Parts: sequence; C-alpha cells; structure tokens
Amino acid sequence: MIPAPKATFTFSSEDLKRLLEPRDPPCVSIYLPTHRRKTEGRSDLILFRNLSREAERVLDRDMPGGVAREIKERLGAFDKEEFWDDGQRSDSLGVFVAQGFSVCYRLPSQFPELNVVGATFHTKPLIRFLQSSAPTYRLLAVNADRFALYEGHGDSIHEVPLTGIAQALAEAGVTTNETPQASRRERDRLHYGQGGAKDQAKVDLEKLFRAVARDLWKNHLRTSDKPLILAAPGHEQPIFRRVAQIPVLLEEGITTDPSKMSLDDLKVEARRLLEPELARRIARVKDEFALAKSRSHGSDVLKLVAQAVVTGRVKKLIVESGRRIWGLLDTTSGDILPGDPARNAYDVDLLDELAEQTIAHGGEVYVLSKADMPTAHGLAAVFRF
Repeated sequence: MIPAPKATFTFSSEDLKRLLEPRDPPCVSIYLPTHRRKTEGRSDLILFRNLSREAERVLDRDMPGGVAREIKERLGAFDKEEFWDDGQRSDSLGVFVAQGFSVCYRLPSQFPELNVVGATFHTKPLIRFLQSSAPTYRLLAVNADRFALYEGHGDSIHEVPLTGIAQALAEAGVTTNETPQASRRERDRLHYGQGGAKDQAKVDLEKLFRAVARDLWKNHLRTSDKPLILAAPGHEQPIFRRVAQIPVLLEEGITTDPSKMSLDDLKVEARRLLEPELARRIARVKDEFALAKSRSHGSDVLKLVAQAVVTGRVKKLIVESGRRIWGLLDTTSGDILPGDPARNAYDVDLLDELAEQTIAHGGEVYVLSKADMPTAHGLAAVFRF
C-alpha cells in the first residue's frame, strides 16, 4: 500500500518548479477548501472523496489499466481519517498525484473546490497564490543590535538562516557588539553624541549596513524578484537605503524598531505595505500590455500567444483566473488542437499550460480575476521582441 505523504505547510516558487517538472500523463490535481477546526475534518474528507471519485471516473474512462490503478491507489492514501484528524489545520488543501509521485500542500488561503485530470498538473491557482493579495516577500529586520532575514507568505513567516554573513562581515573589517548594552551605547552615540563621536558612529553603522546588504544581495536576493521590506528604526532607514542599493527593496518600510515587534506585528505591517505595491504592479503590467499591443509587440490571440510562448518570446503573460480552455499544445511549434469537452485525460488547460511554459522560459505570469483582465480573451502577452 502506498502511504500518503506528509502535508507541507508552505508553498514556494521552488515547490512550483517541482510541480512543473515533466511527467508521464495523467496528472491529477485536486484543490479543496478546508476548515481550521479539527471537529470539521470529517466534512473535508467527504468533499475530498467526492472530488477524487470524479477524477477516478475520468481515469477509468480514458486509460483503464495499471496506470489508473496506481494513481487511484495514491489518491486513496489520502482517504484515511487519521490524515484528516491529525490536528494540523489550514484554509485549503492541494493534492497532486501522478505515476510515481504524490504530494500535498496545506495552504493559508481559501481555494475553491476543483479537480483536474490532464497531461500536466493544474497550477494556475498556485501561481496566483504566489502573486496574490498576500504575495511571497522577504523582510529584513535591522537595528544596531541585530539583523535577520525572514520570508513570508500569507499567514506564515519564517527566518532564513544567514550562514555566511559572519564571514562577510569579517572580510569587510566590520566588528559587531556582542552585548545588548554595548550596542545600546553605540546607538546612543549616534543619537546624542556630538562632533567626532557622532560622525564615527554613523560611519561604523554605514560600514555594517553596507557589508550586510552586499552579502544579502549576493547570497539571498540576487536571483529572486520577491519584494524586500526593510524593518528598521526610522533614523536608520535612510542610512541603510543609501548604502544598500537593492533593486527589490520597497520604497516604504516599517519604521518601528523590529526588536520591539513580534512576528505577528511584522506580518501585519508587511501586508499593509504589500497591498498597494501589488495593485501598482498589476496596473503597470496592464498598461505595458496595452502599449505593447498597440505597437504589435503583444497579443491576446491564443494561437499567436502560444507560438510566442514555446519559443521563449513572452516576457509577461496575463491569464484569467478560473477560466479553462481545454486542448493539446505542441510545445515545439505552438500549434493547438481543440480539446475534448468531456476533459480527456490527455488534454491540458491551455491557459494553465501556457503559464507554466512562460515560467519555464523565464517569463513572468500574472493571474487576474475576470474583472481585472485587460482583454476578454482570457489571456494577454507582452513579447520580449
């Protein structure tokens, strides 16, 4: 018997890459909203059973035999009351099963119930999750006592180990105060000192911040476009920003001393800062599409977008959340074959597949609601050239 894998309580871009890896069809994707109260786990299990049976009917119809039996056995591994009564709850569950593969994510956001059987995993809801109203972000907590890097998404936040930073500080000739009392004296020099003492304290702080920023950029931030929020006392914010020059650093930061804030406080402030930033990003990409289309550097025609995606020419792709266009995509030519209205197990949601292919070619994907879409065709693309 195949055991159910332990559910993971985080979902990152690395997890998305794992789901995007090539696999033999069929791939089953199941999403369902869940309850945080353990006493309601029974109703969640019943919903999962219903969604699983719908997927199994497609499997039995389109590919009866050993493959279908294995995948149904993997789905059945989650149909155990102990899995749903383990006391660990979340707002939603995502289950992904294929030949030789199964994984489960507990997610801190409400997902509508959905089951998809296709040639690839259905990941569009997760792409939107990663860039939704609570996007993945980094938070740098800094003061003269300590610095720490956190990664957050939704209701979760965790500290990222800075394993090499001590060496970076040593190589830069930076010494840090070992005791809180000594660190406080240094800050007092910066606040209240006069003449040379105050100037030297400022120089020391700039040297510390520059070394920290250089190591963070090199080892943690350079390969990611996640927004970075700076949490630092108000008088230290301009010093860090002047010496850091980190492109993903948001203009507005948390100006309270982070040592006086709990992780919950930091999460609340981070969300406050990220919501308008997300709205600005979406507005910018919609404006960019409108300009690109007017210059024939963009399109909302499925056939043209598909051909551009598979050749790596799509810089930014906008797709409509909740909309699905079934078919087959030739990932070499970009040709599209219409899909089976009954959802054949070899079909894919073309919008989902194009989003995944865009990410694989290094492009950006935005999943927007129907009301926010800049076109009525379900997708819009900005070309690289």
